[in-house]
Amino acid sequence: MSRVRSPVSGTPRGAFGVSGRRPWVVRLAVDVALLGMLIAFALVGGELEGSAPWTRTELVTIAVPMLVVAVLLARRWPVVAAGLPGALSLIASGNLFTSQLVVAQFAFAFLLGRRTDGRRALLGLGAVVAGLLAVFALVIVTGGAPGTADDWFEMLTGLLLQVLIPWAAGQYVYQHGELVRAGWELAERLEREQNRAVGQARLRERARIASDMHDSLGHDLSLVAVQAGALEAITTDPDQRAASARLRESAAAVTERLHEVVTMLRDDTEPAPRDAPPGPAANPVEAIAALVDRAAASGMRVTLDSGRVPGPEPVSGPEPGAGHGSGQELLPDPEGAREIAPDTARAAHRVVQEALTNAAKHAPGAAVRVALAHEDPADGFLVVTVTNDAPPRPPSGSGTGYGLIGLDERVRLAGGVLTTGPMPDGGFAVTARLPLHRGDAHSADAETPDRYGAAPAVLPARQEGTAHTELAAARARLRRGMLVTFWTPTLAGIALIAAYLLGGGRL
Repeated sequence: MSRVRSPVSGTPRGAFGVSGRRPWVVRLAVDVALLGMLIAFALVGGELEGSAPWTRTELVTIAVPMLVVAVLLARRWPVVAAGLPGALSLIASGNLFTSQLVVAQFAFAFLLGRRTDGRRALLGLGAVVAGLLAVFALVIVTGGAPGTADDWFEMLTGLLLQVLIPWAAGQYVYQHGELVRAGWELAERLEREQNRAVGQARLRERARIASDMHDSLGHDLSLVAVQAGALEAITTDPDQRAASARLRESAAAVTERLHEVVTMLRDDTEPAPRDAPPGPAANPVEAIAALVDRAAASGMRVTLDSGRVPGPEPVSGPEPGAGHGSGQELLPDPEGAREIAPDTARAAHRVVQEALTNAAKHAPGAAVRVALAHEDPADGFLVVTVTNDAPPRPPSGSGTGYGLIGLDERVRLAGGVLTTGPMPDGGFAVTARLPLHRGDAHSADAETPDRYGAAPAVLPARQEGTAHTELAAARARLRRGMLVTFWTPTLAGIALIAAYLLGGGRL
C-alpha cells in the first residue's frame, strides 16, 4: 500500500486531447495547414494525365476557392464541407473520383466523422450521401443519357471508399477521444470526492481528539477551580483570597472556553465511540486488555501479548482463546504507566480498537493477535501491533478506509507512525510506533515500512457509487459507436457487391 496520492494530478491532459476547446491560434494553424495540403494535392493531381477535369487556370479559379470555402465551413458546418469536393467533381467530370479532389473528399469526410457525435454523425453522413447521389442523378439527367449499372456501381464504390470509410475512421477517433475525456472527468471528480472524504475523516478524528482532551483537561481544570475555591474559603490573607478568587474564575473561564471550542469542532453526525479511550493517568496495557477481553467475550478469537516482540517475524502469541500472553510485562509498575504521554495512551487504545473492529468486519472467524512492546527501551517507543490471519471465508464487502485515515491522523498527531498492509499468509497487520514521552515525538516522523513491507496507512482506492455506472455507460456508448462505424461501410460494401453481381458483373 502507498500513501494517499492524487490519481490525476500532474498528468498532462492536453497530451490526450481532453483539455477542452483548443486556442484559436492552434485552430487557425491547423486550418491553414489543411488548406495548404489540399491545394498542394490538387495541383499535383492536375499533372496526372486523363484524370484531371480542370486545367491549371480552372483549378485556380474554381477548385481552390472551393477548398478555401470548405475549410472555413469544416468546423461549424462539416456536412456542407464534406459534400463540396464530391459535388464539384461530379459536376466537372460526372465521376466522384478525380485526382485533383480525391484527397479533399477523403479529408472532409474524415472531419465529418471526427467532429460530430452519435445521431448527428449518422444524419450528417446520410445527408452527404443523399446529396451526392442527387447531384449524380442530376448530372445523368442533364447529360441526356440514362446512367448504366456500371455508372451507378462506380458511383457507389466512390461513396464507399471516399465517404463511408474515412467517415468511419473519423468516428473511431471521435469515440475514442470521448471515452478518454469521460475517463479523465470521472477521475477528476473521484479525486475531488476522495480529497473531501480524506479531509472530513481527518477533521472528525481531530474533533474526537479535541473531545478526549476536553474530558481530561476539563476534569483537571475543574479540580483546579475547586482547589482555588477551597483556598479562597480558608485563607485569611486578603491578597491570597483575591488571588485565589482570580485563579478560580480563570480556571472556570478556561473550562468554559474549552467546552465551546470542542462543541464547535465536534461533528454531530459522527456517533460517539462506544469504548471511551483511557484518560491520561490510565495504564494503556490495562485499557487495551479490557478491549481484548470484551472482544473475546463477543466470540472473537483474540489474544494479547504484552511482552517484548523481537525480530522481524510476525507476532506469535498463545493459542486463540488462551487468554493474555505471558512473559515480561511491558509496563510492570503503575509508576511507569503514569509517565506515558496521554496522547500515546489514547492513540494506542484507538489503534487496537479500530484494528479489532476491522478484523471483525473483514476477517470474521480469523485469529487475531494484539502485541505491545518496546521497540528499544532506550528509545522510549511503544509498538502496538495487531495482526489477523487470513479470513476463512471472503468478507461480504470492502470498507471505506476512512477509519484508517482517522487512525493515521491520530497517530501522527501523537508523534508516531502508523503502517498497515497485508501479510504473506493472507492476513493483515496494523502497527503503530508511538513515543512513550512527549520529547520523543520528533523521532517517530520518519516513514519507515513495517516488518511486513507495508507503507504508511492509506485510503484504499475505491470507485463506487455513480463512478462505475458512468464509466460503464461511456464504454457502452463507445461500443455502440464502434458497431455503427464498422457495420455502416461493411453493409454498404455488401450491398455494392450484391448490386454488381445482380447487374451481370459489368463494370
